[in-house]
Amino acid sequence: MIAGPDKDLTLAFAGMIQSATLVCQLAKQDRYDREALWQSAQSLIRLDTDRTEEVYGSVYGVELGLRKIILLFGSRSEVEDRDIFNYTIFVHQISTRLLKLEKTSRIIHAELEEIRYELHRRDGPGPEPERLFELLAGLYSRTISYLTPRIIVRGEPDRLQDPATVNRVRTALFSGIRAAYLWNQLGGRRWKIVFQRKAYVKKARQLLAYEP
Repeated sequence: MIAGPDKDLTLAFAGMIQSATLVCQLAKQDRYDREALWQSAQSLIRLDTDRTEEVYGSVYGVELGLRKIILLFGSRSEVEDRDIFNYTIFVHQISTRLLKLEKTSRIIHAELEEIRYELHRRDGPGPEPERLFELLAGLYSRTISYLTPRIIVRGEPDRLQDPATVNRVRTALFSGIRAAYLWNQLGGRRWKIVFQRKAYVKKARQLLAYEP
């Protein structure tokens, strides 16, 4: 019998789903969950934490992802849902590659440390969101964007040509890879999801205090 996902595994998986949901929002519409993007971006510079929950500040740092798990594993089947699944698979594939590329992983970790230091040195404890997105997107472009499979984002051409939107999309993808990396380390496996959908929904509801 396959053990169901625990709290940490569910939070990491929600981070992946949240990332994919944000990419869909950013690429296709003017409105997106700003708080979710901010928390996802912050997860990239919350390094060497002892608890998975601390990566996102709290459970509600992945509230969008937890809510989307409940919807995705229901009976709905929409175009957006398929895109979310596709982006989730892509970030997981990239994270799996990074697990094998120790040198690249070390470079990324070191540069994330530099970004964190630079932001707090210049901007104090509350860095400007767009500044953080720009720095993270730059690191993503210099490193992860060269890995395969290349992630193709589907959306409105005008939006995907806007530099600020591109920074946010890359930040969202980057945070999804971070979440997938963590999910792998915690024992998450794609094949298990097929058998654990109801368990993920149950745990997501518990974390959102939908039930005791």
